[in-house]
Amino acid sequence: HLIHTLSLHDALPIYHTGYRQVKGTKATAADIEDLYLGLKNSGLDDFDMMLSGYMPGREAVEVVGTIARELKSKAAEKPGSFFWVLDPVMGDNGKLYVAEDVVPAYKKLVYNADLIMPNQFEAEFVTPFHCVTNT
Repeated sequence: HLIHTLSLHDALPIYHTGYRQVKGTKATAADIEDLYLGLKNSGLDDFDMMLSGYMPGREAVEVVGTIARELKSKAAEKPGSFFWVLDPVMGDNGKLYVAEDVVPAYKKLVYNADLIMPNQFEAEFVTPFHCVTNT
């Protein structure tokens, strides 16, 4: 059985603003949407899984959320046929890597994802919980 995954690269790894330098380019929300529409219009949108991670802009987060919700809706006839993993990469060690308007956009998505993978810092932004370490 083949597993069809959707990988839309919105930023090259070195573009991640958590690094000491920023090089390369990032895809715009329009670029991501255009790529997905091209796949969809070509009949290449039958995915089993989607993994989304670092997205530096609110608009990109919103577009990826729209794509994921569309794919989940399309798969509703066959429960379990689509799985969305959301890694809301926003920051670490007390520092955001993204603009502040990205945080509420991610917060809206966590309820649609099948699995979220935030680090402790990000979990406190996207959930109502405060993470405490007992020593």
